[in-house]
This record gives sequence, structure tokens and C-alpha cells, in this order.
Amino acid sequence: GILCLVAAHCLTGFVLYQHLHRGQTKLVSSGDATGQTSDDLIDSLESSMVRKSISQEKPPRIIPKFSPRMMPARTIKKDLMDGWWEELRPEKHSLRQEGEAFLSAYDSVKKAKRELSSVQAVVSAARRRARRRPA
Repeated sequence: GILCLVAAHCLTGFVLYQHLHRGQTKLVSSGDATGQTSDDLIDSLESSMVRKSISQEKPPRIIPKFSPRMMPARTIKKDLMDGWWEELRPEKHSLRQEGEAFLSAYDSVKKAKRELSSVQAVVSAARRRARRRPA
């Protein structure tokens, strides 16, 4: 059984080799008619393979905003400064908002305390009056 398999394998290999070899010679002989020699075909095959390998590659790495390769030094410095400012600004903004919120809450608490103390004053005065005047 194994011998048969090996023989079949060798036979198919030989047939394939013959077929390819014949195809190669046919290409060379018919090169004049089509204007495409075997070298041209190999070149086009190679270029298509290269194209395929390029398209299968990973997408290009995204270059960060501040890349020294992209711009001259003085703009790098300026862009870095601008970038730092841009990065800090939203945080400053949120801090300011938090501060304003805190202050407004503080003010409303103070106002509520004032109102409460005035109400307490009114209540205590009424109690005093009620104590002075027995029913």
C-alpha cells in the first residue's frame, strides 16, 4: 500500500514537472506573438506578489503629534508648548467649574443658615412672648 502511494506521489510530481516545463517552453516560444516573454510574466508575477504582501502588511503605525521627524526644531518647541497648554486647559476648566460649584453651594448653605437663624429668632421671640403672657 505504501509503495503504491510513493509511486503515485512520484508520478504526480513528474507529471506536474513535465506540465510546468512544457508551459515554460511554450511561453518562451509564443513570446513573440503576445509580446510577453517568460521574463515579463515572471516580473508581473513578482510585482503582483509584492503588491499582495504589501496589502497584507499591518497598517502603518500612527506617528504621534509631536514627532521630531515631521517638523523642524523651532516648530517642535512651539507645538510642544501649545500641546502642553491644550492638555492642561480642560483640566483647568473643570477645576474652575468645580470651584464655582463649590462656591455657589457654600453661598446657598450660608444663605440657608441665615434664613434658619432668622426663623429661629422669630420662633424664640414668640416663645418668649408666650411665656410672658400666661394663657
